[in-house]
Amino acid sequence: MPAPFAALEARINAATIAHLANVAASVGAVSGVEGTFDNAYEDAFGIVAGTSPSLLILTAAAPAVAHGTAVVIGGVSYTVTNVRPDGTGMTRLMLQEV
Repeated sequence: MPAPFAALEARINAATIAHLANVAASVGAVSGVEGTFDNAYEDAFGIVAGTSPSLLILTAAAPAVAHGTAVVIGGVSYTVTNVRPDGTGMTRLMLQEV
């Protein structure tokens, strides 16, 4: 049995995704992974500009995700360039459009 705080953390993460998810993605062989997709425009001092797409998911939703994993969101194909687990049960996947 997980520690009481860990159980609370897992419930909060699940509720966050359930209420705030804006996409259902295919991550590798797993389809229907709900998460929060962000593709905000970034401008670094007016020198380098572009987008930095990312997908925030429950770590347990796609435990085998790694660098190079294929992700499809709304018919657009991406490749995972970085996997950033936060240690609390959530993972941010940094993506690059294919």
